Amino acid sequence: MLISILLPTRENPNGLLRAISSINNNSFFKKKIEIIIGYDEDDIVTHNFLKKKIISKVLIKIKKLKRREGYYDLAWRYHNLAKAGNGNYNLIFNDDMTIKSKNWDLTFQKEINFLPSDNIYLSYPSHNQKNKNWPISFFLSKEWIKETKKIANSFETDTEIYVISKLLKRCYKLKKIKIHHHKKQQNIQRKFIIENKLLHPKSILNMKNFFLMLKDYALLKAKINKNSVYFINKMKIKFFFIFYIILIYKHTKINYFRVLIMNFLKKNYN
Repeated sequence: MLISILLPTRENPNGLLRAISSINNNSFFKKKIEIIIGYDEDDIVTHNFLKKKIISKVLIKIKKLKRREGYYDLAWRYHNLAKAGNGNYNLIFNDDMTIKSKNWDLTFQKEINFLPSDNIYLSYPSHNQKNKNWPISFFLSKEWIKETKKIANSFETDTEIYVISKLLKRCYKLKKIKIHHHKKQQNIQRKFIIENKLLHPKSILNMKNFFLMLKDYALLKAKINKNSVYFINKMKIKFFFIFYIILIYKHTKINYFRVLIMNFLKKNYN
């Protein structure tokens, strides 16, 4: 089994090196792990850093990406990095994170033996942030990505995948695997949206992305329940979307009734 660690970065060579070192120092099957680094074509700092020889027993692949909308295209970035890798599982990671658990990959292989054999589920490491039961980094199988043809629809990738997995009743916290988030300064683009109370079209709070998320849920549910039909699942969502809003609130405390109102009241991000 191969694990691809998807690692987008921007102008943070110290954090990137720290992340790579933690992967090297704490991995058991180093030849069964690959790190896929993605950086923007206008990121000279990272470009110059990657010219230097990085000592790593874990295979490193480098993918240069278009800048596009930066942070708001995070889901697109992760999907492009996943396509560049060959992993059976993808670990969604960041340049401000480190792996703290020794032999985490060996632990992961043991843990998934008890999870659904179709590999359609969310599993995520424990972490040091306050929201202990919410993923900030997570494992996603190639089967999940093949079925949805994406990582996520919105830049809040962790939230979106978490919601879908809760609806599927296939969300698993890996308590024996720990990561540390070093809490670098809040992303400037995200901070701008919050402070100005704007609604971005690529946010999970956009109702279009809400329905795209439920569409992916319907796809995955049909795959899990082989006697289930995607078209019927999709029609159920359209006719009973209020039920799904209630269900999402029950499992995640995300209030899509409030989000629905917000879509009419909030100013759109231009």
